[in-house]
Amino acid sequence: MQILGIVLMVIGAIIWCGNVFGFMPTFPLAGYLTIALGAFLSKKAKAGA
Repeated sequence: MQILGIVLMVIGAIIWCGNVFGFMPTFPLAGYLTIALGAFLSKKAKAGA
């Protein structure tokens, strides 16, 4: 679960960069939401371990 959280945070960072620099435009805040979901999953996995 922690690995999934880290992967989601990396994907969120890529989406954020895509939105900022225009090479992968998505809806506003998509990168932030993906990063937040990844951080939540990673933190939840650490707390349970």
